Amino acid sequence: KKGDKIRVMIGVRIFIGEIINIDEYGNVLINDVKGNPLTFRPKDAKFIQIVPETEYEAIKNRYQTK
Repeated sequence: KKGDKIRVMIGVRIFIGEIINIDEYGNVLINDVKGNPLTFRPKDAKFIQIVPETEYEAIKNRYQTK
């Protein structure tokens, strides 16, 4: 749902971000920890995990651009 922090594997890449929107077709829009938008279909993902808030903040701080 909107606002959830997730970890998702698409192809061979793992993305970590916050869900911004889910459209009427089921496409999920997230902003990753670097601030880049990404849209994917849940059926295309190898896995989707909910990330705890503390872990998400730690990861976000690690990848913050200086």
